[in-house]
Amino acid sequence: DITTLTGVPEEHIKTRKVRIFVPARNAMQSGVKNTQKWKMDFDTRERWENPLMGWAST
Repeated sequence: DITTLTGVPEEHIKTRKVRIFVPARNAMQSGVKNTQKWKMDFDTRERWENPLMGWAST
């Protein structure tokens, strides 16, 4: 189980969702150069602290 090794709460690993998308072009853009980059948008979660090392999530 990875939660015992990393200290990350299980609900953060099992239920976290991410949205993968290509951002829309700016209204001032007419070309397609540099518009093919995908983005990942993670849902925000509350902070947690690793009890062993004392590290805090961001």
